[in-house]
Amino acid sequence: MKQYLLTISQLGKISQTHVKALRYYQSIGILKPVYVNPDNNYHYYSLAQVTLVQIIKLCTENDVPLKDLKRYLDEKGETIALKDLINYAKALVETKIAKAQKQLDYINYIQEEIEHSQEIHQQHALHYVLDEAHYWIEPFDGHILSEDYFTKLMAIEDQLNELGLLPVKRIGLLLRYEYGQKTPFICLKLEKLPFQQHSQIITIPEQRNHIEHVCYEDLTQRISEIEEQFQPQCIFVTETFEDDYDLFSPHLEIQFDEAE
Repeated sequence: MKQYLLTISQLGKISQTHVKALRYYQSIGILKPVYVNPDNNYHYYSLAQVTLVQIIKLCTENDVPLKDLKRYLDEKGETIALKDLINYAKALVETKIAKAQKQLDYINYIQEEIEHSQEIHQQHALHYVLDEAHYWIEPFDGHILSEDYFTKLMAIEDQLNELGLLPVKRIGLLLRYEYGQKTPFICLKLEKLPFQQHSQIITIPEQRNHIEHVCYEDLTQRISEIEEQFQPQCIFVTETFEDDYDLFSPHLEIQFDEAE
């Protein structure tokens, strides 16, 4: 009988799996020896279990919890509900891929923003016709990049996550000027709209905007100058990404509508 069996070392060599991993699989009950020598308590395994080890490794490499794998094995560890297991693993991997794609999209966005910042530095200011855009806004009479600002952002992002509206990109402050009054908001640009209407969502129509950078410490003065010189309907102050990003004195981007 023994000539058809494998020691744990032989199983590890054939399956290209570390013996320590095989012992762990055995300890949690997903790899069971087919024979235990009563004289010396040595454990032996079958060649058929090489396939099982390969399936276990497939699961571990794709973050399928091994405790879940036990649900698909019979009590003796001889039969595996492979179709159901693969469907389960596929769903987990697809979720993982979708998450990675979102992360890649955000990395690409940061690269685009760095290039955008370089263009502003080279030309000192830009003049763009910006497409219609949708924003989630909430009243906020505070400073950008402050503790209150980040606390408010986290609360809003929790709401947007529940609505399936994350990720967002442009984040910052919005100053709206109506009937001689200035109203400040925290704002997040939405990439998509929810099925239901929400009072926090506004639409800014296509308009020609002036875009420039300003140092954090000069922001208040520059806003006053823009208000006096241009009388805009909206001023956006947003976070930036730059090639050499100054953590302690970052540039901010100001956008405001220009008269035709």
